[in-house]
Amino acid sequence: MAVVFAAGAAALFGALAVTIRVALATDADPDAGALVTTAVACVVCIAIAAALGQWSRVEWSDTWPFLAAGTIAPGISQLLFTRAVGLIGASRTAILVGISPVLSALIAIALLGEPFRPALGIGTLLIVAGGTLLAWDRGRPRALFTLGAGLAALGAVLFSARDNFVRWAERSSSVPGVVAAACSLAAATLVLALLVAVGGSARPRIAAAARPFLLSGAIYGTAYAFLLSAFDRGRVTIVAPLYATESLWAVVVSAVVLRRTENVGLRLAAAALLVVAGGALIGGFR
Repeated sequence: MAVVFAAGAAALFGALAVTIRVALATDADPDAGALVTTAVACVVCIAIAAALGQWSRVEWSDTWPFLAAGTIAPGISQLLFTRAVGLIGASRTAILVGISPVLSALIAIALLGEPFRPALGIGTLLIVAGGTLLAWDRGRPRALFTLGAGLAALGAVLFSARDNFVRWAERSSSVPGVVAAACSLAAATLVLALLVAVGGSARPRIAAAARPFLLSGAIYGTAYAFLLSAFDRGRVTIVAPLYATESLWAVVVSAVVLRRTENVGLRLAAAALLVVAGGALIGGFR
């Protein structure tokens, strides 16, 4: 089941980037869109957990790690991800976020005492090569690409920190995976609501983003339920390589749905393959 959930999460997260790109084409506010996406995802996870009867098995004192993790990722990270998609596109953002296996491994070595392995060095080189191919992409203004790439990379840092924290919490917790996802998304929704409120004119911005980002929220909720269920059932060496394939899924879906605006070519496909191969190598030999 860990394999099924991880593979499903990867496919859904790849599709998520594309649906966010489509929603942003309506000129909806990206911050309000991130809020709507996360709030809808939270409702989806709550409903899935209820359907599975998981709420009756919750020890609420064990949920704090997932609430804490949610404030950062998917809280702030979802806002960064949405803005990056608007600047550099769905597939490029997903590829850059695909560097998270390297960052996750480095964090695990530094903080969790995991040993350094040759696969980490080789995988890092593959991911750097993929990022280099992406950096040579001349399809967008350099300043916008740099800003978008920076936001995506920062999002990857937050995702990798989240992964290590959640894996640590899951080992000593009886909280079901979908409930953990719902808790994280609830905390993220609160953080994003505060950020949108600070920006002013919150109600009309949210109303304008509600319909365009509804599909993104439904996909996001299902994907997040799959991901935390995978971490709940399987080792990192099983989940990480499969989850890293979201970059390829994003490129494939972008090529089908966003042919003109995304400009998916051989260079982009090669970058995705290198990043996925690097992530799989790191995850497979940790």
